[in-house]
Formats: sequence, C-alpha cells, structure tokens
Amino acid sequence: MSTEPPSQPPQSLTLRWVGILIVLAGMGFSTGRLISSGPLKSANDRSRWCTVWALVERNTYQIDEARSKPGWDTIDLVKHEGHFYSTKPPLLPWMVSQLYRGLRGVTGWTLDSHLLNVTRTLLFLINILPMTIALLLWRAMLARRLTDPFAQLVVLIFLTSGTMLTPFLSVFNNHTIGAASLMFGVWALEQIDRHPLARWPWIVCGMSLSFLVCNELPAASLAGLVFLGLWAKAPRRTWGLFVTAALVPIGMFFWTNYEATGGWRPFYSYYGTEKYRFIHEGVPSYWMAPRGIDRNLDSFPVYLLHCTIGHHGWFSLTPLLVWTLLTWAVPAWRRTISWPLRLGEITALVSLLVLAFYLQKTENYNYGGVSVALRWMIWLSPLWGLVMGPAIAALGRYWLGRIAVVITLLISIGSAWVPYDGPWRQSWIFDAMTRAHWIDYSDPKPVLPRKVSSWIYTLPDSPGIDSTYWVEFTTQTTSGPETLLLRDAGPGPSANSITRRIEVQWEARTPSSRSLLIEVAREPFLAGKPLTECLVAPTAEPERQIALTFLAGLPQPVPYWSSAIKYLRTALQRDALRTHVAYAYTPWKKPDGTVQHLTRNVWFSEQIPFGVAQFESQSREDLQGPPSSSQKFGVSRVGQWIPSPVPQPLQ
Repeated sequence: MSTEPPSQPPQSLTLRWVGILIVLAGMGFSTGRLISSGPLKSANDRSRWCTVWALVERNTYQIDEARSKPGWDTIDLVKHEGHFYSTKPPLLPWMVSQLYRGLRGVTGWTLDSHLLNVTRTLLFLINILPMTIALLLWRAMLARRLTDPFAQLVVLIFLTSGTMLTPFLSVFNNHTIGAASLMFGVWALEQIDRHPLARWPWIVCGMSLSFLVCNELPAASLAGLVFLGLWAKAPRRTWGLFVTAALVPIGMFFWTNYEATGGWRPFYSYYGTEKYRFIHEGVPSYWMAPRGIDRNLDSFPVYLLHCTIGHHGWFSLTPLLVWTLLTWAVPAWRRTISWPLRLGEITALVSLLVLAFYLQKTENYNYGGVSVALRWMIWLSPLWGLVMGPAIAALGRYWLGRIAVVITLLISIGSAWVPYDGPWRQSWIFDAMTRAHWIDYSDPKPVLPRKVSSWIYTLPDSPGIDSTYWVEFTTQTTSGPETLLLRDAGPGPSANSITRRIEVQWEARTPSSRSLLIEVAREPFLAGKPLTECLVAPTAEPERQIALTFLAGLPQPVPYWSSAIKYLRTALQRDALRTHVAYAYTPWKKPDGTVQHLTRNVWFSEQIPFGVAQFESQSREDLQGPPSSSQKFGVSRVGQWIPSPVPQPLQ
C-alpha cells in the first residue's frame, strides 16, 4: 500500500527555484572550501591516498613506498607479512584509483606532478558531484512529502550546509560517500512507493544501501530493516531485484579485501593485535601508545555525555536535531510522517543501534579521533533531517517557534563552517572547553630521569681511557662541513673526588681548528649540580669561562628541561634512535643593549657516547618569533654503540 500523501497543489515555481539555488549555493561554497584547502592534511585521508597511489603507480595495495614520500606518512596502517597496508577498507580507494587512471590518461596529471589538481578533481567527482545530485533529488522529494514551505527550506538548508557532513566534503573519507549512498537509497525507496510497477527503483535502492554498508558497517542495521520491510511488501521483487543489486557492492567489497589482505577479514578488524602494534626500524607504531584524545581516557558516562551534548555532541554541535527528537516525542507530529516503510521509526531504531554499537567498543573511546564531529554518526544526518520536518512545520506557525528554529539552524551551520580548512581538527566546543580548563586531553610531558645542567648527558665510567668512547657531530655551513669531536680522556688526577676528562676538538675547512680539555667531577655532574660546582679544570681564566660556556651550551649555565620523546633517524644505522628531547633557554644582553633569546635543544640518547645524538643552537630577536639564526649538529660517527633496552613506545 502506498504511503504517498494525498495530492497537493503543485509547488510554486519560486519555491522550487529557491530550493535549487540553496543546493547549488551550498555545494558551491563546499567547492570553494575544497579548492582552498590542501590535500593530505590528516593521517586518515593520507592512508587512503597512499593506497590509490600504490594501486595506480605500482599495481599493489602495499603502501611501503607511498608512505615514505614526504608528507604522505600515516598512522592508519597495519604491518602484514613484512609490508604496510592501509587500515581502510580497500573498495573505496580501489574505485578512486580507477578514476585516477582515467584522469591521468586524459590530462597526464599524476599525484606526484600535480597533487593539488588531481586530489581536488577526484574529490569533486566523489564528494561534491554525488552530493549535489542527491540533494537535488531530495529537494523534489521534500516538495512532495513535506508541503510546508518553511519546513522545506529549513530542512534543505540543513542538509546542504548545516550537517557535520559538510566539512568532510573537502577530504577523502567514507562518511560523505556513505551519506550520499543513503540519500540515493532513500530516494529510490520513495520511488518504489510512488511507482510500484517500476523495477529500476528496487535496483537503485539495493545497490545504494549496500554501498552504504560497505562504507559504514553499522548501516547494515538500516539495510536489514529496509530489506524486511520490502520483503513484507513484495517478496519476489525484494529477492530478485533488491537483494541481487545489493550483492554487487558487497561482492566488490570482499573481492577487493581479498586482493589486499589475502583473506576475507578487513584489516581494521585486527585492532589491538600485532598488525597494529609493531616496531619498525626502531620506531613503535602509533597504536602501541596512542596520544591525545586517542588515549581512551573517558569513562562510559563521560563518553556518552560528550557524544550527545559535549565537545563532540550530536545535539550540542547540531542543535537543530533537537527538533527531530520533538517529532518523535509528540504523537500528533509523529503521525504526520508520510515516509515509506515507517522510515521515522526505522531512523530512531537505527540511531540507537549505531550509538550502542560504538558505546560498547570501550577500547575505541576516542570520538573518532581528531575531527570536528562524531564521525561515525554523521551519515545518519540526512535521515534526521527528514524526520524533523513535522516539528519544524508546527513550530513555523508561531514567530517564537520560527526564531527558535532559525537560531538552532544558524548554530548548526556555524559548527559546520567554523573549521573552514577541513574536518581534521577539534570542534569549536572542544576548543572552548579546553581553554576553560573543563577538559584536558593533552599528553603528559615526559620527565627527565634526573636533573641536567649540561647538553652532555652521560660520562664513561671505565678505570682508564676508553679509546672507543667518542662521538663526532657534523653541521653544514656556508664554508663547508664543520665537525665537533668529543673523546674520553680518562679519569682525572684529582685526589679529592672522582673526575673525568673530556677532550673536545673542533674541525672546520677554515684554519680555525680548536681543542679543549675539560675535567669535571663525575658524580655531581651526573646529578645535575650547577656546572660551577662540577668543573674541576681548567681553573684559569678565560679558559675556565670557555669551558663553562661549552658545557652549558649557552653563554651562562642554566638547567635543561624536558620537551618530548622523539625517534631520530641518523645516517649511521637503519633503526631510529629513541631520544629524549630537552632544552635550555637564557636571555642574553648584547653590547648594543638589545636582548637575544638563546636556546639549546638537545636530543639525548644513551646509545651514543656522552648521551647526545643531536643538538641545535637557536637565537631569536623576539621570543615568540622564528629563529633569526640556527645551527644544528647531528651525530656522524661514533666509536661504539652502547647497548640499550628493548625499544619503548612513544610516551
């Protein structure tokens, strides 16, 4: 039985064109955002672009080479049989790779030679164009099913520019494509209701909802409920047309997955296993110790709060959706919903199932990572837009009701457009709550194991001179390479305390080679005591001041403070070094009275003699400005490698 509403007067030509202009304007603004934003801004879409590049350029799903390209690396990967693969389901990247092949054949553009042109063209084809077509189809559908002009325009503006899908139209993601598939499927469902004898709507509906499931796994609940409703209505057509069409995307999903993984199980289902948690060339994978919001800090009540009305809240970011709840809450309004197959009730049930699905995944309480919205819910936005219609129509009869609707609509549009540069950042509510100190997802700062007063971190403890305990650092200058050599000169002759001597030698292409012999009290030095207490020799000036300045790395001794844990790659070995980055800072008054801000950054590593892998000196005229001068020395040779424990995850 058809659920199409009674025949209504034809929609006015003005209202029809206003609706079309709303769609075109909204998609035009989204196209402008796409053109103005750069590609590869997030590990999420870089992961997919790596697969596209690998498929077209190397005919493989392995992204080892792609991720090594500058700016292409991603944390969204797994290590499988010695190679790297994207964690993202391969169907969508495979489809985009076919578009890329065609674009490359026609224009000659490649992702290497014309990155911006290629990514913007492909994103327009897979995001903007399908969404524009879907919105134009829905405009006509709303005109048939929602006769109130105010409600029509509000819902259409919301769908075009007010959902949290909007920021994602400028990046490579599965959510906008899933939402467009949903919209085509619902439109085809309405066509089944309007044209019971036609076959094509069944095919379009089955294929669209199936492709939605391929992009949003929890959407299987929606596809399943629609299948049951259609089966009750027309069993033969459901099995012969809807199900047959649905098998095409599903078959493609499993075929591409088997091609990529060698099995039927998608890589993302291995979360928490050795495929996600691995050490490659000395560097632990990100998922061995996630950072920031990925650290899974919130309890169930807190997570539920922020998913609904908090910093990633479904209703706080998009308050217009409150009117959808009102439609469900008021029986008289609920009964006016004329969508086929009781779509209003299906939307409510599916929304609860999707929310429950993600709430039970306690190991993934990260709100979808660094993004402006609750990413795994936003594909439902079009359905919520449909259901809110009766409430908007009822409220629109009163001027206070219209004001309330417009205010919630404007806030929703603001949430969608505040992150103009794309979705890969936190929401405006998140930023506001962080500034107010209501939330804090920042990583705890690593602490140095002990006090440090010199950029030299460790000293040898051998009874005599250790001929292998030396390290050479190199920097490039305008006149050529310059080296600094630190060498163990053995215990000192002091009878009062155990001391150690360090031989220092500078070598440059100019005739200004210099050397220095420093003797320090070992225990006070390793305890981070002031350098004036640690330095034993030289004792005469100006050599003593030269030695103090050298040990401090700055014109005057100051303590070193912890900055971060980083993995540093050197030319000496394949594996990266786990380093503890520290810094010291002092203002320094020049003879002309101006102040220079001097910083020494050091990468400590106890695998290297004297515990230093790299150091950098910077000078700033303005403390908040960029360096006016900078010089970095990196380790170029060592006399020995000092054994280290098993590499630790990044803390």
